[in-house]
Amino acid sequence: MLDLFLTNDPALLCILQLSAPLGRSYHSVITANLQFSKIHHTELPSKMHIFIDFNSLNSYLHGIDWDIVLDPEDFETAWNSFSSTLTAAVSDHSRHRQIKEVATKP
Repeated sequence: MLDLFLTNDPALLCILQLSAPLGRSYHSVITANLQFSKIHHTELPSKMHIFIDFNSLNSYLHGIDWDIVLDPEDFETAWNSFSSTLTAAVSDHSRHRQIKEVATKP
């Protein structure tokens, strides 16, 4: 049995009915309808996750002759060479996976 029902939305309760007590109880029976609205969820967004094999990436980067990659002609050329080498290495040693979020119960 429920002795008390608290709500901050009075419109949640409707069609209140007061009935006679059950058995030898002194408490009246209250019947009410609760109004709930169903929330329609749209499809949850999915997120792209990147998984990187750091051990193989580390081995690959360790095997690069950085003196050749970072030829000291000028800073801009060295940076572009380093950046493209690192980006290609990460791309070659990673995989992308689409993961959908799962709706949880409130």
